[in-house]
Amino acid sequence: MTEPSQLTQHIESFVDSSRSSTQQAASLDTIVSLVKNDVVTVSSLVREMEMYLTTTDNIIRARGILLLGEALEMSFIKAAGCCYYS
Repeated sequence: MTEPSQLTQHIESFVDSSRSSTQQAASLDTIVSLVKNDVVTVSSLVREMEMYLTTTDNIIRARGILLLGEALEMSFIKAAGCCYYS
C-alpha cells in the first residue's frame, strides 16, 4: 500500500481550495489510479480522509466529500471502460 503520508499529500492538495485546479486534478487522478489499481482500498481512503470528512469547517468538509465522490465515480467509470470519463 502507498505510504499514508503520500496519500495524505494528494488528499490535502485536492481539499486545499487555494491550490490550482491543475494541482487538484492531478491529485484526484493519482488517487483514482491508486484506488483503481488496488494500491489503496476505498475503506483506507475513507479512513485517511476522516479529519476532512468530519471537520466543522464547511469548506474543507465539502471539498473532502467532493473528493471522495469524484474518486469513487471516476474509479467506477474507468473500471467499466465508460466513454464519459475524460
